[in-house]
Amino acid sequence: VLKGGAYLREPIASMLAQTGNTNKIEALHIHSEFHCGGYGKATIGLLAFKKKFESATEIRLDRIYTAKAMWAMVQLMELGVLPSSGEAVFLHTGGLQGDTPVE
Repeated sequence: VLKGGAYLREPIASMLAQTGNTNKIEALHIHSEFHCGGYGKATIGLLAFKKKFESATEIRLDRIYTAKAMWAMVQLMELGVLPSSGEAVFLHTGGLQGDTPVE
């Protein structure tokens, strides 16, 4: 969900190589297209997803981080980039301070 986040690939690949995990570098994919315009910004589509998700699951998401990350995961599953069968883990760290009302 970081705009321009593709630059992270090289330092992450370097850290993987330094720790002897070169076999994991090929599996590394950074999807930086889910930023919705940048930090603090949200699209109508993101806000609609957030509202629907929260209504269906009773799990709150903030529009700055967790809604974007969850929306990305769901979209990547729908596109077949991530497996949609079985179980998926989404680590929600509870940072809801970004969920302040938009005026």
